Amino acid sequence: MTIISLIAAAVMLVTLIGAAYIIRRKKYEEIREDWEMEYGPHRFSYKNLYKATKGFKDEQLLGAGGFGKVYRGVISSSNLQIAVKKVSHDSKQGMKEFVAEIISLGRLRHRNLVVLHRDIKASNVLLDAEFNGRLGDFGLARLCDHGTDPQTTHVVGTVGYLAPELTRTGKATTCTDVFAFGAFMLEMACGRRPIELQGQPENVILVDWVFECWRKGAILDASDPRLEGNYVVEEMILVLELGLLCSHANPAARPSMRQVMQVLDGDANLPDVPYDTSSLGTFSNYNASDFLVSLPSSFGQRSAPSMSSTDSILKGGR
Repeated sequence: MTIISLIAAAVMLVTLIGAAYIIRRKKYEEIREDWEMEYGPHRFSYKNLYKATKGFKDEQLLGAGGFGKVYRGVISSSNLQIAVKKVSHDSKQGMKEFVAEIISLGRLRHRNLVVLHRDIKASNVLLDAEFNGRLGDFGLARLCDHGTDPQTTHVVGTVGYLAPELTRTGKATTCTDVFAFGAFMLEMACGRRPIELQGQPENVILVDWVFECWRKGAILDASDPRLEGNYVVEEMILVLELGLLCSHANPAARPSMRQVMQVLDGDANLPDVPYDTSSLGTFSNYNASDFLVSLPSSFGQRSAPSMSSTDSILKGGR
């Protein structure tokens, strides 16, 4: 009887220990989200990410935004280079925005999908070791299938890169991304932001100033003076004029991104720039001084940024 009691007690003890182990394991087990079932990203422990980024040191910092900071890292076991986004405590990025960013990155190379970036600008373009451009910050990106209406009705982006029709209709399209890319090209070539609050009123809006230089037959006057003329003249003219075309007030008159790349690669000729000044400009037929008064106090801040890094249409250093 005593032996039976001991065996029963032992079985009971083992059962209790096993149950406690299972409960504890489930308590600390990572919850796999529904979206992970489809996209299956790799998981890393915080310890591994801490080591990969050298303790999230500033020297590893790639960029920062409203959602947090992004660090360069290397996984020691595989020598894999990674970018790690450390979300800040006061970040406004929710699970919906995070999942949208993951989906955008996971499907970016899919031939049947178009990505609306919605926040193309200089600060979102990174350079790799070979100085090839990489477009980052896909926190605002949206996916759209070919043949469907590629629009979203939530106005986001950065002042100066927003196409005129976007501020009116609130609908982002591939044409609005082309407009932002045009503003980016002019910014790089001129060494100026799309909108300068300092200086003469006629020079506030970059695209208008570049167009005026072109109209006078002196478009090179718009080039960045810090370059001191150390550039290929033909290439500078091409970038400036192509930037003007991408900044056309009529979305239908802007080149597609495919056409932009063909021109930059030398596979297509640059179309003529329209001579009508009212057809160009971020705020065509809009008084610059009135625009300055209407600027919000938060001008220059991003609407809802996050950061990630991936290949882009800029691949090839163009």
